[in-house]
Amino acid sequence: MKNGNHGEEIQTGENSEDLPVAYQTLLCRQRNIWIPENGTWRLFQAAPRDICDTYSPCGSYANCMVDSSPVCQCLEGFKPKSLDTMEQGCVRSEPWSCKVEGRDGFRKFVGLKFPDTTHSWINKSMTLEECKVKCWENCSCTAYANLDIRGAGSGCSIWFADLIDLKVVSQSGQYLNI
Repeated sequence: MKNGNHGEEIQTGENSEDLPVAYQTLLCRQRNIWIPENGTWRLFQAAPRDICDTYSPCGSYANCMVDSSPVCQCLEGFKPKSLDTMEQGCVRSEPWSCKVEGRDGFRKFVGLKFPDTTHSWINKSMTLEECKVKCWENCSCTAYANLDIRGAGSGCSIWFADLIDLKVVSQSGQYLNI
């Protein structure tokens, strides 16, 4: 047991059978609140909630779908980099041909959380059509989407590297063009 300024870290275990539980406990941060009326703790917040809440569990161009088996699945038009493990992500099934009219376009994916934005660019005033043109003109562009999805949508987000940290969040809402 280790006391900190704002909380405690509790580690227990009698034998090696407790090890998997210890790992799970160490990888899951929980905030509990004390209920003085009945003298118990109540879970207030936990993170991550599931494997898909961790950063990029599936690698590039792969969805993390907690209710599916396997959890990691390549996006449509992509295949696993390795048949041994999905954690290495996915690659295009067909080679990318930049700026070839009718050959390569963008496929619309619905209900994905935005990927990691480390290698991205935004413009708050562009339309989605302007965003598409800007992306299509740059051979490094890997995806584009509206920055703000309220109403008819506005703004532009463009990605310039492999898309990582993808997660299915719903069947409606955010569109991502890849």
